[in-house]
Amino acid sequence: TAFNGMINSGMDIRDFENRERRAAITVSDEACYAENVANLFLMETIQGELEDFNSVQQNSFRPFNQQAVKMTIPNEKINATRTLLKKLLKKWEELPAGETMELTFEP
Repeated sequence: TAFNGMINSGMDIRDFENRERRAAITVSDEACYAENVANLFLMETIQGELEDFNSVQQNSFRPFNQQAVKMTIPNEKINATRTLLKKLLKKWEELPAGETMELTFEP
Protein backbone atom coordinates (compact mmCIF):
# COMPACT_ATOMS: atom_id res chain seq x y z
CA THR A 1 0.00 0.00 0.00
CA ALA A 2 3.04 2.27 -0.20
CA PHE A 3 4.08 4.27 -3.26
CA ASN A 4 4.37 1.39 -5.74
CA GLY A 5 1.17 -0.19 -4.45
CA MET A 6 -0.70 3.09 -4.93
CA ILE A 7 0.59 3.37 -8.50
CA ASN A 8 -0.27 -0.29 -9.20
CA SER A 9 -3.80 0.25 -7.92
CA GLY A 10 -4.41 3.02 -10.46
CA MET A 11 -3.20 6.20 -8.80
CA ASP A 12 -1.55 8.63 -11.19
CA ILE A 13 1.98 9.69 -10.26
CA ARG A 14 0.94 13.32 -10.89
CA ASP A 15 -1.49 13.03 -7.95
CA PHE A 16 1.53 13.39 -5.66
CA GLU A 17 2.26 16.80 -7.20
CA ASN A 18 -1.25 18.14 -6.54
CA ARG A 19 -1.63 19.45 -2.97
CA GLU A 20 -5.38 18.68 -2.73
CA ARG A 21 -5.08 15.19 -4.18
CA ARG A 22 -2.04 14.44 -2.01
CA ALA A 23 -3.91 15.57 1.12
CA ALA A 24 -6.75 13.17 0.28
CA ILE A 25 -4.47 10.14 0.13
CA THR A 26 -4.96 7.64 2.94
CA VAL A 27 -1.59 6.36 4.04
CA SER A 28 -1.65 3.00 5.79
CA ASP A 29 0.71 1.97 8.57
CA GLU A 30 2.29 -0.43 6.09
CA ALA A 31 2.99 2.45 3.70
CA CYS A 32 4.47 4.58 6.49
CA TYR A 33 6.80 1.75 7.50
CA ALA A 34 7.83 1.11 3.90
CA GLU A 35 8.49 4.75 3.06
CA ASN A 36 10.29 5.35 6.35
CA VAL A 37 12.59 2.36 5.87
CA ALA A 38 13.23 3.23 2.21
CA ASN A 39 14.18 6.77 3.18
CA LEU A 40 16.59 5.51 5.84
CA PHE A 41 18.33 3.27 3.31
CA LEU A 42 18.64 6.21 0.92
CA MET A 43 19.92 8.44 3.72
CA GLU A 44 22.63 5.86 4.41
CA THR A 45 23.89 6.15 0.84
CA ILE A 46 24.73 9.79 1.56
CA GLN A 47 25.60 9.82 5.26
CA GLY A 48 26.96 6.31 5.83
CA GLU A 49 25.47 3.25 7.48
CA LEU A 50 23.50 3.68 10.68
CA GLU A 51 25.04 2.00 13.71
CA ASP A 52 21.68 0.56 14.80
CA PHE A 53 19.31 0.64 11.83
CA ASN A 54 16.39 -0.91 13.73
CA SER A 55 16.58 1.53 16.60
CA VAL A 56 16.59 4.50 14.23
CA GLN A 57 13.72 3.19 12.09
CA GLN A 58 11.62 2.37 15.17
CA ASN A 59 12.19 5.77 16.76
CA SER A 60 11.65 7.72 13.56
CA PHE A 61 8.29 6.04 12.94
CA ARG A 62 6.89 6.62 16.43
CA PRO A 63 5.91 10.29 15.87
CA PHE A 64 3.59 9.17 13.05
CA ASN A 65 1.82 6.45 15.02
CA GLN A 66 2.36 6.02 18.78
CA GLN A 67 0.40 2.73 18.80
CA ALA A 68 2.36 1.13 15.98
CA VAL A 69 3.96 -2.20 16.71
CA LYS A 70 7.74 -1.93 16.59
CA MET A 71 9.10 -3.71 13.55
CA THR A 72 12.53 -5.34 13.71
CA ILE A 73 14.28 -6.16 10.47
CA PRO A 74 16.79 -9.04 10.67
CA ASN A 75 20.39 -7.85 10.20
CA GLU A 76 20.82 -10.25 7.25
CA LYS A 77 17.96 -8.49 5.42
CA ILE A 78 19.32 -5.04 6.27
CA ASN A 79 22.75 -5.98 4.89
CA ALA A 80 21.25 -7.65 1.80
CA THR A 81 19.19 -4.53 1.09
CA ARG A 82 22.24 -2.27 1.51
CA THR A 83 24.22 -4.46 -0.90
CA LEU A 84 21.44 -4.52 -3.51
CA LEU A 85 20.86 -0.77 -3.24
CA LYS A 86 24.57 -0.02 -3.74
CA LYS A 87 24.63 -2.35 -6.77
CA LEU A 88 21.54 -0.69 -8.31
CA LEU A 89 22.81 2.84 -7.69
CA LYS A 90 26.17 1.96 -9.30
CA LYS A 91 24.34 0.50 -12.31
CA TRP A 92 22.19 3.67 -12.50
CA GLU A 93 25.25 5.95 -12.38
CA GLU A 94 26.94 3.96 -15.17
CA LEU A 95 23.86 4.07 -17.41
CA PRO A 96 24.51 6.10 -20.56
CA ALA A 97 22.41 9.25 -21.02
CA GLY A 98 19.11 8.53 -22.72
CA GLU A 99 19.14 4.84 -21.76
CA THR A 100 16.71 3.22 -19.34
CA MET A 101 17.17 0.75 -16.53
CA GLU A 102 14.58 -1.93 -16.02
CA LEU A 103 14.17 -3.72 -12.71
CA THR A 104 12.51 -7.09 -12.33
CA PHE A 105 11.48 -8.36 -8.91
CA GLU A 106 10.38 -11.91 -8.28
CA PRO A 107 7.75 -12.59 -5.61
